[in-house]
Amino acid sequence: MLVVTDEQIHTAENILFGKTGVFDDDRKTFIREWHTCDLQAVPGSGKTTALLAKLLILEAQLPLKEGGNVLVISHTNAAVEEIRHIIAKHCPRLFAEPHFIGTIQSFVDRFLAVPYYVHKFKKRPVRIDDEVYQEYQEHHKPSRSFQHWLNNRTDKEKILFKSRLLDQDTIGYAFTSDEFPLKNKNASSYLELLRIKKDCLENGILCFEDAYLLGFEYMQSIPSIKSIIQKRFRYVFVDEMQDMDSHQYDIIEQLFGDPTCLSQIQRIGDRNQSIFNDESKLSDPWVPRSSILQLNGSHRLHPQVAAVVQNLALHPIAVNGLRRTPQGMPIDIKPHLLVYKDSNKHLVINQYAQLIKRFNESGHIPQSDKNVYKAICWTTKKEEGRVRINDFHQSYSKEAEKPQINYPSLESYLHLCNQESFASIRKNILNSFLRVLRIAGVKHSSGQVFTKRTLLKFLQNTNPDTYKELKLKLYQWCCLILNRDHASALTQIKAFLTNFISLWPGKSLIGARPFLNAVCPLSVKPATTEAKAKSPNHCCPHGIPIEVTTVHAVKGQTHTATLYLESFYQKSIKKTGNYESERLAPQLKGIALASDAHEYIKQSMKMAYVGFSRPTHLLCFAVHESRYQSHLKELNSESWEVVYVEPVS
Repeated sequence: MLVVTDEQIHTAENILFGKTGVFDDDRKTFIREWHTCDLQAVPGSGKTTALLAKLLILEAQLPLKEGGNVLVISHTNAAVEEIRHIIAKHCPRLFAEPHFIGTIQSFVDRFLAVPYYVHKFKKRPVRIDDEVYQEYQEHHKPSRSFQHWLNNRTDKEKILFKSRLLDQDTIGYAFTSDEFPLKNKNASSYLELLRIKKDCLENGILCFEDAYLLGFEYMQSIPSIKSIIQKRFRYVFVDEMQDMDSHQYDIIEQLFGDPTCLSQIQRIGDRNQSIFNDESKLSDPWVPRSSILQLNGSHRLHPQVAAVVQNLALHPIAVNGLRRTPQGMPIDIKPHLLVYKDSNKHLVINQYAQLIKRFNESGHIPQSDKNVYKAICWTTKKEEGRVRINDFHQSYSKEAEKPQINYPSLESYLHLCNQESFASIRKNILNSFLRVLRIAGVKHSSGQVFTKRTLLKFLQNTNPDTYKELKLKLYQWCCLILNRDHASALTQIKAFLTNFISLWPGKSLIGARPFLNAVCPLSVKPATTEAKAKSPNHCCPHGIPIEVTTVHAVKGQTHTATLYLESFYQKSIKKTGNYESERLAPQLKGIALASDAHEYIKQSMKMAYVGFSRPTHLLCFAVHESRYQSHLKELNSESWEVVYVEPVS
């Protein structure tokens, strides 16, 4: 087993921070641990930085004397890109074969889904991608009656992408009966869905969910693959474990969770932050290992906010607020309760801005262009008589907040990617080319649609001049986008595509014109405070730029100040209350969660834990006067400052 010296830790600190003495004892303990364990870390504890230090130390010891390689899995491309951005230049061996650093999806695709598909169908899948999967279905014309039935369902996306196929003997030919209400196997809707799924599978067009199905099937039918993967990867690190969906969690556990596993696996995250999609998880698949390390010190939160956050932890954990001023002085700002009435709830954000301005002027919040101020809310759906995000900020638009997976225009592909990542931009440009070719009906000689790999290979073999020109243009377009000159990149790409399509006689861009010319709604990104105030999810009361968004959207972020807006979620059952201020009143007063607490209370705890743990300086919680009087009037005045929302002065 590896031994980590103080000198190696100092080297890692110098790379990451430009100085030594940064890591506390808890993080050093984790950095030195190489056996299978879980790391439970509070918000702002620096867990990812500690993982980066481990990887830097591993790089210096490659190849490993005991054999084997390193596997790092995270949940999102953004998280993987962050790891790559910070340490890739220092870890050339770690970011090359036979090691692997990527998302859970890319890992499953690479090591399970694709090999098993080749084994079963004697060919490679064409694409594993929800967008291509949906396009393929649309182009292969499901029956009109089925399309009408599907369009009238609220769970349309779920049926198309998440309906699970059965075991190896029936893969592609049946569905589990408990996923959706499609239990009548003689129903026309069932048979049509069956035909569509079977057609996609046999033609190598897979959605992301299909990859996990194939992965589970691989391990069931060829169990030796587990030991093969374990022998390849001696050390396995899974970051942000709490964000894994149940099927992602299960596939990791089937591969590496057995006590006899040849790999040492370390699962890293915060069980209390397991929220995703539009709800907080009803069940928590993450069952802790017998060996658990903790990072309790939060470098984001100061003690007064940390004390509130600690009381909201569904899985109890100490949260020690370590945040201080750059001069080493305490940050002395109590959490604030903003009490509003029906008549002035639209002024809550204005009151929040007044507080920020006051603390700016007093020096309690240092004034800086880098300060981040947000107002966040759990639920967004408008409903009469139930307080939601639009009651506080009428112009809020969910569509403007979150980019869609299926980009509606060429311009969207240029904007809706990591604008700091050359690789991400290049990938999106190539994906837009594939979209144009699919719309134009261009296919490979094999009859399959092009992938990025097969398109570049085709050009290299048949049109080497075009291949060289495209590679040069890709570099130039990426540089333009990195420099935020999207307009020039868009114009040049359109011009290139006009000649590019001529490589396929008889094909044209006529059908792709709507896609090429449509405007991305997020293409003009506000650059100034005044411009931001004009966007639907931004405002600027008292000169304070505030973004209004959801709790889900700010997960993992750090703010200077955060306003948590209470909202209605699910009608009261067993008198739990309908708002966070009702459900969480005991916890906000420091009372432990009851053993028989309802699921709605637990869900509210998870949401508030994530939302309340964002700010470095000021935490505010907006509560209706009636709920304040009936549930929170007895809050400790030493812990909370109560402010009544007043008219604009």
